[in-house]
Amino acid sequence: LGMAEYSLFLFGETGNGKSTVAALAQQHFGAAMDAEHLPGSWASTANALEATAFLAKDALFVVDDWVPRGSQSEVQRANKEADRLLRAQGNHSGRSRCNREGTPKDGKRPRGLIISTGEATPEGHSLNARLLAIEIDKKDIMVEDNLPKVSACQEDARNGLYAQAMAAYIQWLAPQYDHILTVLRQRRDELRRETFGTCKHPRTATIASDLLAAFE
Repeated sequence: LGMAEYSLFLFGETGNGKSTVAALAQQHFGAAMDAEHLPGSWASTANALEATAFLAKDALFVVDDWVPRGSQSEVQRANKEADRLLRAQGNHSGRSRCNREGTPKDGKRPRGLIISTGEATPEGHSLNARLLAIEIDKKDIMVEDNLPKVSACQEDARNGLYAQAMAAYIQWLAPQYDHILTVLRQRRDELRRETFGTCKHPRTATIASDLLAAFE
């Protein structure tokens, strides 16, 4: 709800189900956005990702498949682009520009929540403090016992049940939006102070308390 000062980053080897899980979350915002049709890709330009993160207000924006490969300069460029987008999410900031006349123009800051997938996490302690990185192992999802459950979830999402659930939630939320935001902020601050106060990094405490408050 416009408050996320962090991104989620699902990482692990290829074939472990990262995009599958991310797509199930994304399909709450549109049945067609399955693992093969996610709205964001790290192959897109930095400007395109920045603009889409701005447009996805109060919504989830999955950016799929961060894989830094190639020459040293190509790896550095991949890390730079990840840093630009994910740091903007963590800082709630956009890159300000000037018009042709030289007057300042507001930047396009991310206004929803970014979930990224990749085989590894980007470089930099400061950037990683702005992420909740979750390692996905093959045994977590893509094992024989879980596959029927995954398939059932995918069918529900494809048939629009997840999107219907989100629509009903928004209808419930709309008339009490301001009140819910107030309660959510209060609960987040309580959890940060009373439950996650021992976290080594203050941003980790904020991420954990924000997610738990929202879950409640």
